[in-house]
Amino acid sequence: MLTTATSDIVSNPIINESDSTIAELEKALMDLDNMITPLQTKTQKKLNKIEEEITNCNFLIDSGLGSKKDQAELRKTKKSLRSRRVKLWDEMKALPALEEEREDLVTQLKELRRRYGILDDDI
Repeated sequence: MLTTATSDIVSNPIINESDSTIAELEKALMDLDNMITPLQTKTQKKLNKIEEEITNCNFLIDSGLGSKKDQAELRKTKKSLRSRRVKLWDEMKALPALEEEREDLVTQLKELRRRYGILDDDI
């Protein structure tokens, strides 16, 4: 009797469909997490380093040490750093949208699990 009940569950298209939908949502959630984590950590570290380098350039420029050629090179370096900083800021702007998308996926996943009586894991 147990094998018949088990085979009925396995062959039930609703359960199989819910399993695949849940698996797809979990994969999408994992993919988003793989995008969000580097943005939060690596990009912020890069931004901090660039800010430090810009501060150092400002100090050297303000000190007036070195030749005019050195000062011009420092200004070029500073301009390049500022350009890189703007690009990193643009990358960071994507973070709130990705986090919102992640929350939507978590909500969908919890709803599906609740609908099919699957216990919630910490997501």
